[in-house]
Amino acid sequence: MPINFDIAHHGTVKPEWVDYNGHMGDYAYTIVFSEALDALMGAIGLDARRRRDTGCTLRTSEIRIAFLREFHEGDAYEVRLRILDRQQKSLRLFGQMIDLESGLDAALADQLLIYANEEGPGLGEARDIPEAVARAIDHLRDMDAGPPLAPWLESRIGIRRKS
Repeated sequence: MPINFDIAHHGTVKPEWVDYNGHMGDYAYTIVFSEALDALMGAIGLDARRRRDTGCTLRTSEIRIAFLREFHEGDAYEVRLRILDRQQKSLRLFGQMIDLESGLDAALADQLLIYANEEGPGLGEARDIPEAVARAIDHLRDMDAGPPLAPWLESRIGIRRKS
């Protein structure tokens, strides 16, 4: 069964995202992956109304981004999210930002999310992911028959030294 790309997010690089070098700024990639997360939340039953009614949301606790290709103003992209793991209060995603002109990965993201209330200090108090939402997450994960995951997910950040 193919991966469900109903959780894909499409867009183009906005002028305000372009830095002094004429490239998409580092911070803008985080915005794009955050917008893709909003699409995922809608797909799993955590739309704006549900978040408002419950006072809870998925919050990014940690994100690591690999920058693979440069983007310029107006360049079109697609972000695909894959669910790697889910626990009672957390979720791990793999994101691919694809350059639609070349079809190549432009950025990769490894993201850890916590389901938490929106009130309170820091990331708020972690809560159990509601059962219906957890089932939707598990369903999307189980449907995923996409390509093998990027070896980058297993790597660690650091300076590689020659032996």
